Amino acid sequence: MYSATSYFSAPVNPKRKPLTLNKPGRKEVRDWLVVEDISGDFLGRSFRAFDLFGAVRNYWPEGIIFENKKTKERRTWMNDQFVILATQQAI
Repeated sequence: MYSATSYFSAPVNPKRKPLTLNKPGRKEVRDWLVVEDISGDFLGRSFRAFDLFGAVRNYWPEGIIFENKKTKERRTWMNDQFVILATQQAI
C-alpha cells in the first residue's frame, strides 16, 4: 500500500524531446484582445484565433468586441456569429 509520503521517480532520458502542450497547427500567440465587454468578464484579456473561430460552440457575451493586436481588425459577437466591424489603419 502506498502512503501520502511515497515518492516515485522515473529515470531521465536526455535524448527525449520535451513535452509540448501545443497541438500541430495551433499558434499559442494570443493576438485577439477584448476591447469592449458589457459583462466585464473578459475585458482586457487576450485570446488565440482558435479560441474565437475554431471552437465547436462559442459562448461569448452578445456585443463583445475583439481587436487584433497586429492588424487592428475588430470583430463583434452578434446573433451567434462574428461580424467584422472595421479595420483601423495604424498612424
